[in-house]
Amino acid sequence: MTNVMCYIVGLLRNCLVRVISECILKFSNVLNSKRIHMRLRATRRC
Repeated sequence: MTNVMCYIVGLLRNCLVRVISECILKFSNVLNSKRIHMRLRATRRC
C-alpha cells in the first residue's frame, strides 16, 4: 500500500506543478501584454 500511496502522491505533485507552472505562464503573459500596452501608450503620447 505504501508504494501505491507514494505513486498517487507523485502523480498529484506532478499535476500541481503543471497547474502552477501554467498559471505562472498565463500570469506572466498578462503582465507582459500590459507592459506592451503601456509602452505603446507611452510611444503614442510622444
